Amino acid sequence: MQPCPREFARSLILSKWSDALRCRYFTHMYEKALQECGYTGSMMYWDWTLSSADPFNAPIFSDKVGIGGDGVQSQSCTYLSGQPQQCVATGPFAMLRPAYFGSRFEPHSLVRCFTCGVSATMYNDTWTAEVVNNVQKATGYAKYGQELYMGPHLNIHEAIGGDFPQTTSPNEPLFFLHHTQVDRLWWKWQQADLEYRLHQYEGTNVDNSVNTLAKVSDTMHVLGLAMDVPVAEVMNTEGGMLCYRYAN
Repeated sequence: MQPCPREFARSLILSKWSDALRCRYFTHMYEKALQECGYTGSMMYWDWTLSSADPFNAPIFSDKVGIGGDGVQSQSCTYLSGQPQQCVATGPFAMLRPAYFGSRFEPHSLVRCFTCGVSATMYNDTWTAEVVNNVQKATGYAKYGQELYMGPHLNIHEAIGGDFPQTTSPNEPLFFLHHTQVDRLWWKWQQADLEYRLHQYEGTNVDNSVNTLAKVSDTMHVLGLAMDVPVAEVMNTEGGMLCYRYAN
């Protein structure tokens, strides 16, 4: 039985996943859920660097061929608290009604706000090809993960705004396109020094802790969405429980 879509959003609140690299398993679970619904294609990713020069007009945000664009201020689409929000009113997800917002059960219209950030630029100078190439040069898993997670990954969450910076960010349909790109970059980073990086994993396994060092034997708990598995199972995309690679 495939997980209910809203449970993918809720699970981030409860499991406290913050390491973007561990989202490899999360995107894998989502792919399996899609397959149970009849999907036969591969997981797609959004290469941010192709959109960074002119993000407001990028094809990914097209109503016809993408996921729809920015939200619009409206009194007709609100949270239960009654505050007007910038709700997505056009495109394929205009009628999407996520059940949670952050830690609250609060059915609402999908919210985006591309112009709410600094200078309304969508922080596009932080996810260019040049920036990403510099991130990919990082040595050591901890340094690489920090630069990728706190750099392009996090800035895009903030750039989209609305639902996307929340702990329930999977409400946003862009979530899995975004994190499959993160996984792709991690895969490319691993491939650059496969013998050394394939099983390199370090840091802490509890948020904001300096005492609980992470190990590949640590278990990732996913609250019933799928099997709880050790980190080691997802370090290699062509071994363990995974079987895929990226074309480039």
